[in-house]
Amino acid sequence: MDERGDLPPAWAGALLRFRDQTATTRSRNTAETYERGVRLFFGWLAPRPFSLALPRDTLQAFAVAGLRRGMAGATMRAYVAGVRKFLGWLEAQGSRVPVFGPIDWPREQQIPPQALPPNVLELYLAWVRANATEPYRTAMLLLPHCGLRITELVTLRLDAVRPVGKGLVLVVKGKGGKWRQVPVLPSFIPTLGEYLRGWRSVQSRARSPWLFPARGKVATAMDRRSLTGKLTACSRALGHPLTAHTMRRQYATALHKGGVPLATISRVLGHAEPKTTSNHYLAMTDDDLVDATRKVRL
Repeated sequence: MDERGDLPPAWAGALLRFRDQTATTRSRNTAETYERGVRLFFGWLAPRPFSLALPRDTLQAFAVAGLRRGMAGATMRAYVAGVRKFLGWLEAQGSRVPVFGPIDWPREQQIPPQALPPNVLELYLAWVRANATEPYRTAMLLLPHCGLRITELVTLRLDAVRPVGKGLVLVVKGKGGKWRQVPVLPSFIPTLGEYLRGWRSVQSRARSPWLFPARGKVATAMDRRSLTGKLTACSRALGHPLTAHTMRRQYATALHKGGVPLATISRVLGHAEPKTTSNHYLAMTDDDLVDATRKVRL
């Protein structure tokens, strides 16, 4: 799909205002996804003249076209949501907008989350230690030890790291502007301490409010796309897909294996419903299932 379709002239600037306003109540990543959905929609419409009288099934056709081109169902749902929310926002501003009907989404086979093989996680950690430079090194090592979304990680402020007893928690502003406390796995606390006392404590960086300041721009937080690029390089080197989301799932699974209640894991991850956590984040292997039932007797 092409993003080069032109929006109606009166709406081009409005889309940027919509994106920025959305980012005040949702994550920046969500706001940019909505913006991309709108641009893709108008790019897909480009061969046709835009009209307020577009057929009610136009959005349905856009969704189907995206799925046929191999886009993931969740991605297309987010893009369609972006189009609807943008049009609703315009209407609230007094603009006339086309009216589209509901989407009849095809049923998708739900694939249970897959656990990351232990050797792959070990290879990931070893690759990062050997190849990544600060602050990317510590940021990448922290991912599987805290389970943050990538935007949450790169926008962590230095004062978000707080000691609680013998542990550490991260005070995180997540989706919808909701705050939560996220415990760092104990095994990583010494590494984070070394980072804070070492690279992060250098005078030129000590004034930065960010836990992971951008290299050469200490007043700015690390760029999310730069960190994603480092993860992509690691994935290619190891021949295994590794993303911030992979590490988030790894963290959730580690908590689950450690006996942490589902409701607590859901709260730590920032999920509104425990069902989301159990269906999409707890990745169990066959060995895990066998071990869980080993002591069960009828």
